[in-house]
Amino acid sequence: MKRYLLFKFATYYASGGWCDFVNDFETLEAAQAERIKLHDAYGSTQIVDTLTKQIIISQYESFPAEAR
Repeated sequence: MKRYLLFKFATYYASGGWCDFVNDFETLEAAQAERIKLHDAYGSTQIVDTLTKQIIISQYESFPAEAR
């Protein structure tokens, strides 16, 4: 498994866990590029760093991404 995991889910109908998993990426930039392509006004996206075990980018609906 690569370092960065991308999850995408409907804000009100998240499947939870691996059901929301999209793909894994070697770089944050690659994960962020895919997140931007997939994000829409009614969904949410998260990027998880597998080394730190933290959600590092989380975007809900049309709000801008926030780095933690």
